[in-house]
Amino acid sequence: MNKFKLGIILTIGWLIFLIVILFLKGNITDLSLNEIGDFLAGFFAPTAFLWLILGYMQQGDELKSNTQALIEQKEEYSKNIKLSAYSALVNFEVSEMNLLNSLGEQYKEGAKNARTRATQYKTDIEQLLKEIESS
Repeated sequence: MNKFKLGIILTIGWLIFLIVILFLKGNITDLSLNEIGDFLAGFFAPTAFLWLILGYMQQGDELKSNTQALIEQKEEYSKNIKLSAYSALVNFEVSEMNLLNSLGEQYKEGAKNARTRATQYKTDIEQLLKEIESS
């Protein structure tokens, strides 16, 4: 049950109890102002304390949800950093491959190695993107 609904139900029940006590007590006008004030202060103190506790519990729930949101945000930032790093590596490898290809036959083996690494980085990036989309 929602804490707010619980508080409303308990408060209404407590007020009904007050009405029953006042009805059974009889004529409240016979009491002095001091006695009426003491009665009301004693009667409404538990209600105020109830709402104080419910507010404290709600604040704790909100802190838990904020903490969870921060953890999820940290994980997303981590994935974005990894993705940026992989992208930078791929760009570097592609640039290296293009340079080696433009240099001629003597560097074809280096270009082939760069192409292999670039393909592997591309595969890693695609896998990371799938992980990001699934979470």
